[in-house]
Amino acid sequence: MLDKYSFKKVGDIELVNDIPLFTNTNFDQRHGYVYLWLEKSAHASTIVYVGKAGKTLKNRCRQHINGFKNSVTGKKHAQRFRNGFSTGCIYEIYARKSDCHAMLDEQDIPMECVEEIAFIKKFKPIWNSA
Repeated sequence: MLDKYSFKKVGDIELVNDIPLFTNTNFDQRHGYVYLWLEKSAHASTIVYVGKAGKTLKNRCRQHINGFKNSVTGKKHAQRFRNGFSTGCIYEIYARKSDCHAMLDEQDIPMECVEEIAFIKKFKPIWNSA
């Protein structure tokens, strides 16, 4: 289903010293992405989180890593990762370059904010309601 929306795997999420880190990443330097975290168990694959990266994916992932240690929501996500890893789940990050549209006589308006909302409605990821 992710191929249908042009999502491509861009990395893994692993626990390193009990902190979730983004590993094996293949981020380019373009701006404007929607990304998701996929939880894979022996029985199912579940999209658990959808987000946007207005700047680069690398920058956004750095913000998440900081949040895993310092913000209330980030700490909740970190604990969810720990719980999942303890039951044998693995996590991957997927991303798609957001479309750009002309609007109000301006060209190349990035749509990652709108697409994030649409994909949250579409996939109903449980961690977005943190």
